[in-house]
Amino acid sequence: MSCRIDARAFVAGLLRVPLLALLLAGIVVLGGMSSSAHAGGKDYAACFSDGKVGADEQIAACTAVAEDSKEIPDLRVNAYFVRGLAYTQKNDIDHVIADMTEVVALDPTYTRAFTNRAIAWEDKGDFDRAVADYTRAIALTPHDASIYVDRARALGKKGEHDRAIVDCDKAIDIDPANEMAYGVRGIAWKDKGDAARAEADYDKAQSVRTDPVMPYHDRALSW
Repeated sequence: MSCRIDARAFVAGLLRVPLLALLLAGIVVLGGMSSSAHAGGKDYAACFSDGKVGADEQIAACTAVAEDSKEIPDLRVNAYFVRGLAYTQKNDIDHVIADMTEVVALDPTYTRAFTNRAIAWEDKGDFDRAVADYTRAIALTPHDASIYVDRARALGKKGEHDRAIVDCDKAIDIDPANEMAYGVRGIAWKDKGDAARAEADYDKAQSVRTDPVMPYHDRALSW
């Protein structure tokens, strides 16, 4: 079992609160211009380090921020989010789910927390909850093709191939060059026994692929 949350979501998490950089800058000032951004016994720089410290150090730093009810709310939200990502490095899926749950409790509009929790549910084999979280994320961000692909993948694992195909169709409508949408749809067609449509989608996935280093292997994949 592995937790597959993309580390790039860290950046998305920070961008989710546009004032975060300014808040951190203010903390640095309040902390006496400390380059390590220590304030009130908290190491903000370690928490929001984007992989520059180890997972355990980042978790400890983010815990001090996230679990302080007097902390700036936006910082608490992002500290829970980042701590959840740090737990993925330790393959601690239950803590990932717990932290993403804290995020959406504090900010129910945090799309990436729902998608990250959905991925964690997938890794635990709970595809119903994964689909439910992807659905919440789609409601918040209906024009993000990648979330439809993610939900399609989870639906495929449930054996709901027709619904998976519909989601991939929607993703392709939004982003006609979405390689993964064609690949996931191809798997769904294969599992439905339609080899011709599966092969056509695999070919299309290769034709729109932009990264020549990462070959497309869905011809050999199944759920």
